[in-house]
Amino acid sequence: MRKGFVAVLFLAFCSLLIAQQSLNNNAVTKMVKAGLSDELIISIISSQPGTYDTSPDGVIALKKADVSDAVVAAIVRKASGAAQAAPVPNPTPAFAQTKKPLVSLAGVASNQRDHVAKNFADVCPSVEVTKEKPAGDFLVTMQHERFSTGWTFSTSHIMIQNADRDIIFQDHKGKVSIAVKEACTAILSAWRSAK
Repeated sequence: MRKGFVAVLFLAFCSLLIAQQSLNNNAVTKMVKAGLSDELIISIISSQPGTYDTSPDGVIALKKADVSDAVVAAIVRKASGAAQAAPVPNPTPAFAQTKKPLVSLAGVASNQRDHVAKNFADVCPSVEVTKEKPAGDFLVTMQHERFSTGWTFSTSHIMIQNADRDIIFQDHKGKVSIAVKEACTAILSAWRSAK
């Protein structure tokens, strides 16, 4: 019985090793476009086998794909077979290294902007919100209405436009937080596909 268990365990482990794919420049570019953090990508590069193009053209292609210097350095270290060196401290604050989509609430009634901004901060920390500027990567237009027919009802009409002012999302929801959560999903999806 014990030998059978060991054999099954060995076969499962072998299949995992075979299934693990070798990373390359394209895989790293996909991870960057998916929004994975530099720390996570570097960890994956360090822990998995890979075949990377570290020629000048390969490195330039990575930079054109918005791959950070820290990730490119990890690729070069891995390709050269060098041990993982401690990352060089970057004088730029972490929040300045990644550009977040700028979402303008200029299309929200001024008496509702603070409430909508708080909801964005709570459910969508991956975006930067401005309450005043009409310019930005996305413009939010929202009307939150309450009405009563014996019962009190509320509805949120929300519309999201991209920088070209094409409508990328619109919906009607009962709660502002639900409308903002769905708007956040649409914004992040449009942001990733535009990169």
